Amino acid sequence: MTKTARPWKRIGLQLGMLAGVGLALVGGVEPSFAAPVCVEEGQCTFHKPLFLIALDYSTKMNAAFDGDSTRWERAVEAVASIVEADNGYLQGNVLLALLRFGHDPDVDQPGTPIAGDASGLVDGQKLDVSWYDELAPNKDYFHCNGQAVMSALTATPRRWTGRRRGSGRGPPGR
Repeated sequence: MTKTARPWKRIGLQLGMLAGVGLALVGGVEPSFAAPVCVEEGQCTFHKPLFLIALDYSTKMNAAFDGDSTRWERAVEAVASIVEADNGYLQGNVLLALLRFGHDPDVDQPGTPIAGDASGLVDGQKLDVSWYDELAPNKDYFHCNGQAVMSALTATPRRWTGRRRGSGRGPPGR
């Protein structure tokens, strides 16, 4: 007679090891409260990749998305979750930049702003947060600038078309 307990022990051991590796990769069942990671490029073993967050800033972003939220509000929430996820892992290991794009009122004429727009879009785009310091002689990169991205998004005025969602009136009072 052959022993049947041996294959079950092996399968049990393999499942246990697989579960252990899975928990190790996921981070266990407890959330991690480690300090945010911020590694300067000279401390890395690799060159940090450039990561551009390009957000639509057209009037369509005023459209309702989910209940009381607009598409713009949800986009800002998504960027916040990307920047803050895993204790800021992304912002510590890539070089972030933020670009908004919208309507260019006259594509044949350079330097055209949108009438009534105070957000700074010129020719239908604005680089709110750059990867590097354009004024520095060495064009040094900005490291760990997730907070700069979030500050730029927070400071960006909401885009109104002259009508409030569903009411036919202007923007709501603050």
